[in-house]
Amino acid sequence: DHAAQRLGPQEADGALEAAPRPEHVSVPVRRARRPAEPAAPRQEDQGRRCPRLDAPATRG
Repeated sequence: DHAAQRLGPQEADGALEAAPRPEHVSVPVRRARRPAEPAAPRQEDQGRRCPRLDAPATRG
């Protein structure tokens, strides 16, 4: 309420509409794409580079 009163009805609505869209849309999309792409090759590279680590891990 305080923010709405300070910015005014038009500014408050514009800020609320503009803020959540880029934050909720862009942030999760970036987080979902960034870790998914590098994670797969990194894990594969680690397994290929360090087979000793994979052996005990798979054996449990």
